[in-house]
Amino acid sequence: MQNQESATEALGCLARGDFDEALRLAKEVTPADTDLISVAQNSLTVRDEIGHLKSDIVDRGAFGGQIVSPEARGDWARITSDVNAISSTLTVQVRAIARVVTARANGDFETQLRLKATGEVEELQRTINVMGEQLAFLTAEVGRIANEIGTEGRFGGQVEVPGLAGEWNELAAGINRMAANMTNQIRDIGNVAREIASGNRPRALTAPCSGETLEIRESLNAVLLAASK
Repeated sequence: MQNQESATEALGCLARGDFDEALRLAKEVTPADTDLISVAQNSLTVRDEIGHLKSDIVDRGAFGGQIVSPEARGDWARITSDVNAISSTLTVQVRAIARVVTARANGDFETQLRLKATGEVEELQRTINVMGEQLAFLTAEVGRIANEIGTEGRFGGQVEVPGLAGEWNELAAGINRMAANMTNQIRDIGNVAREIASGNRPRALTAPCSGETLEIRESLNAVLLAASK
């Protein structure tokens, strides 16, 4: 009767999720009920292994861990395999995302995520890849404008990056305002210089400006006014 009670109590503990007590009671049954002990031991092992894996991922941010349960059979082995598959997938995805985000931080906008992903991870991958494409495009456009103005002496160009939003769009707009201001100011000076070269009475420089550029404009206008008297 005691054996039957211990076995019943062990099964009750298993049903309640108290695997330590279930294993203790299962070992009291004589003759030894190897199946009951195996169920309790597998439950305990899988519980502890999942706990270790959770601690690695959630508490320490360490990926790559796997559940090790050599005695698991049947559905226990399937549970172990499924949890390991989740862990492996998370590891691959998180490490790939970290690699690409680090590349972005280091100025590499060309590297793309190539995960076999669905759902929210697929959306995240798309977002990261689009961000890289836009940053690469923006970088190329800024370089083009800088080359046109600084190297080729050509003005009037504008940064054109479709799909930019938020502060990236503000950055592009700021660069375009700067380029437009420089274009207006240089062309204003060029027009006045051509008037002087043609022997015409030059007009005053009028392009909007501020700071040091305003000081230069006012100095040139003073020179022009003095020369025209």
